[in-house]
Amino acid sequence: MQTSSPHQPSAEEIKRQLESLVGHPLDISPDLIIKFRFPVGSYAYLGTDEGAHATWRNIFFPGKVCNEATLLEACGASLTGADGKRVFLLSEVVCFAQLNALSDPINVVVTPRSDKPFFTTVTYTLINNNSDLQITVFAWDANGASAPNVAFDWRCRVVSLPIIL
Repeated sequence: MQTSSPHQPSAEEIKRQLESLVGHPLDISPDLIIKFRFPVGSYAYLGTDEGAHATWRNIFFPGKVCNEATLLEACGASLTGADGKRVFLLSEVVCFAQLNALSDPINVVVTPRSDKPFFTTVTYTLINNNSDLQITVFAWDANGASAPNVAFDWRCRVVSLPIIL
């Protein structure tokens, strides 16, 4: 006798149902939908006493929520390996002054440094209990082939949360 398992809705299906419930499209990837709130940005008024903030949107309650935040800004330069890829940790270029956990929203930008046309993309993952960020940069030439030895500049902004012991 074959038993059937209960229907497990996909993240895309849950997103469609929530959009129907709230009456408007949700500008969020389906993998974040189960969190019921999602990061949309961070900002700081440099040179003022305003401080830094992280901005979130809630799925059920319209509008945004801006919370004070400590933002870690880092930048650097590197180049891709023989396979057109470079993987590095934020801790390789930042000396963390205290115990912190990193959190969304996270923004990483990569710009190739060349007089020839190259394309770059980037992925990142929080690792080690959110105490570090692994950044992976990929480079392609104008024909779509992996591009080795492409010099690039990068910049990262991430929320840094103090760990209370």
